[in-house]
Amino acid sequence: MFIHCNKTSNQRIMKSPLFIQFTDFFQGLGVNPQWAGAFNSICLFFGLILAAFIVNFITRLIISILVGRIVKQSKNKIDDVFIEKKVFLGLSRIFPALMIYFMISQIFQENVDYPFNKETIIGLIQSICYIFIIIDVLIVINLFLNTLHFIYLKMPLAKNLNLKGYFQAVKLLFTLIAIIMIISVLTQASPAKIFTGLGAAMAVLILVFKDTILGFVACIQLSVNKMLMVGDWIYMPLKNADGRVTEISINTVKVLNHDHTMTMIPTFLLVSDSFVNKTIIEKHQSKILRFDVDLDVQCIKKVSSSNLNIIHSLNKYLTEEQKIEKIDGLETTNLSLYKNWSTRFLKQNSYIDPDQTIDSRSFFINNQKIHLTVSAHVKFEHLENYEYIKNQTFEILYLLISELELKLI
Repeated sequence: MFIHCNKTSNQRIMKSPLFIQFTDFFQGLGVNPQWAGAFNSICLFFGLILAAFIVNFITRLIISILVGRIVKQSKNKIDDVFIEKKVFLGLSRIFPALMIYFMISQIFQENVDYPFNKETIIGLIQSICYIFIIIDVLIVINLFLNTLHFIYLKMPLAKNLNLKGYFQAVKLLFTLIAIIMIISVLTQASPAKIFTGLGAAMAVLILVFKDTILGFVACIQLSVNKMLMVGDWIYMPLKNADGRVTEISINTVKVLNHDHTMTMIPTFLLVSDSFVNKTIIEKHQSKILRFDVDLDVQCIKKVSSSNLNIIHSLNKYLTEEQKIEKIDGLETTNLSLYKNWSTRFLKQNSYIDPDQTIDSRSFFINNQKIHLTVSAHVKFEHLENYEYIKNQTFEILYLLISELELKLI
């Protein structure tokens, strides 16, 4: 079950004066000689624990001084982060564990008849020390990787390449190795045999870690193809997500929505399902405003240039610069007039980007229906009020449809 100490001639020690004094002290209290030796070893064990704490304090102090001097001599500021995160201080816990591991056999005397199995107790304590060292090394490795990731996030390259998934994969690999080593200690089996057993159970492991494996592959695809980065603005109606990506990990992508709610999306869904990345809007400094309706063909009719009532109805929504003085040509249709007016109406508004295309077009779908599209781009500085601008604009566009006697389908 546990690691047993090797019986060699070097491990056999004679009764020390300290051992005799403790044993005689307990026998003087009327304790059975068999239990007196056990109590003596227990006292020495607690003394060893106290010495371990002292060693931990000393090694922690030495590591702090040595690493601090090395960092001060270095002109690179990156290593300062390792001091701030206290990465290497965790190594100080290894030395006390090693001290207990090698000295535990020295506090149990060979010629003392203990009321318990001495070899089992020594093996148990040594196994605990061994497991403690494995866990401590794993903690230091994870802290080291977290610090490397923290340093990477400060680099300009991090804006274009997300590596958090890769760091998590490496940490997962070290965690798996640590678990196998701990199982090896507890079962007294070779790590190679445990790996062989894992190979036989690979189908079960794949099923258990299915989401993690899919998420890791998705992280690679998202980063290599530059499909998604932290800070991107995405829209995914399937998960009610519409906001900024705050974190991309192996298992989940965190999205902070515009209403300050947080949506968690499994990473693999961003590859298997569709989503809209709206970051291109920021690059173009505008967002499209698109008005689409279907009109009845039968309602399209000619408008005379002398029809001043229609011109007056249109001009009340336009500025002096954009007002329609007269209808071009002897005759035109109410649809052409609507397209002309809608373009003028959008051009006069300050929230519309004049450098982007402002368009109004129509095309026939069949002999009963014609499709009308009016589009423009809202300036980037007005995107916070985009929905309000969209609603106000659409209301006026809908209103003028009825005033020009056009009919929606």
